[in-house]
Parts: sequence; C-alpha cells; structure tokens
Amino acid sequence: MQKNVGEIRAWQVRSYTPGDEEGVAQLYEAVYGRPLPISQYRWKLVDTPWSLPAPNVWLADAGERLAGHYAATPLRFKLGDDELTIGHTGDAMTHPDFRRQGVFTTVGRTAHEAWAAAGVPFMVGVPNDQWLSRRAPLGYREQFRVVWLWRPLRPERLLPHRFRQSGALYRLAKFGGRTWTALWNLPLRRTGDVTVTAVDRPGAIFDTLWQQLQGEYPALYVRDRAWLNY
Repeated sequence: MQKNVGEIRAWQVRSYTPGDEEGVAQLYEAVYGRPLPISQYRWKLVDTPWSLPAPNVWLADAGERLAGHYAATPLRFKLGDDELTIGHTGDAMTHPDFRRQGVFTTVGRTAHEAWAAAGVPFMVGVPNDQWLSRRAPLGYREQFRVVWLWRPLRPERLLPHRFRQSGALYRLAKFGGRTWTALWNLPLRRTGDVTVTAVDRPGAIFDTLWQQLQGEYPALYVRDRAWLNY
C-alpha cells in the first residue's frame, strides 16, 4: 500500500506480459499528452532481435490501469575485445495520479536488481532533466556529458504560429530557409569522388565495414548489418 495525501492506493511491481501494450499506451498518453503507436512500442521493447536474461520491461500495476513503467532495449555492446548484451534504459513513466509515491524508484530498483541477478554486466542510459536527481538511487554513474547538436531542416517552421499565418512573411522565410540550406550544403560538393545514396536494406558490406572499424572504438554499440536492419 502507498499513501498519497490521505488517499490509499495499491499498486504492485511486475514484469511485462503480452497484452500490456494497451495499458502502456494509455499511461504514455497520460504522461506525455500524445499517443504512443503500439507498433513503435513493440519494435523498441517487445519484438527486439536481442534479449536480456531477465524481463526488460517492468510495470507498476494498479489493477485497472498502470501506475508506472520502466524498461530497457536489449542491445549488443562492444567493450574492448568482448561483445556483451546489455540494455539501454529509458521509457520511465509515472502516472500523474500516482506521483510522489515512490513508483519510479521502486520499479527502477526492481528492474535493476533483476537484471543484476541474471548476470547483465551493466546498463546504460541518458537521463533527461526530469529524472537526473533519481539516477543515484538506481546506481547510475556519470561517464560523460552529452551535448545536443541540431540543424533545422525547415527553418521557417520555427517561426511563431502567428507569423506562419502571414502568407507573405512565411513565403519570405521559406525562401530564406532554402537559401540557407543551399549555402550550408556547399562544402559537401567538394568531397571528391564521395557520393551518398539511400540504402533500403543494408547488406553484407556493412558487416565488412564494421569488422574493419570496430577496433577503433574501445566502447560502442555494435553497428553491423543486423543493427542497421533493426
């Protein structure tokens, strides 16, 4: 039992079972305010080509709905000369009605304890601002800081909505965006005989590339053909 402002609610931690996708989608929409495609969820966490020796999805079950969710995507990791199967943690969610009840910490600890007991060597994650303070109770150790680099592909879309409603201003911004993109791409035209083509289905050549380059990286997710196809 967990107590919250005089009201008692019951929830228990358990691992994923088939059919939980609908409940997870409802929880996702309650937390983030937008829908979660079931196919995307299954691709990321259920129908993965690799697996951990313990369940990779953990839930706080409140009976008629889910109170929380914590999961990891199983991936192969190259560490030195060894290839390990680990998990990239994420998708931490607590339903607004169940916050400040220890849902996140309880579900996260249960998951990490199960993974450790099953022999998973370590987990990796990129904490966002909402749960930076909670990484210590789960045993995370900072390795390096991540800096986001982003390039607008359609700068005019960044204008406030009221400016986008102005046809003349929007057309001017759109023209400026195209000009900016063209100028940005100019250096790419001085790359000699290098060409870029789209690949619908990565083939064996990407395994060859990985074999040639993997020694350059002491620690990295395995980036071979199977990874790219996934």
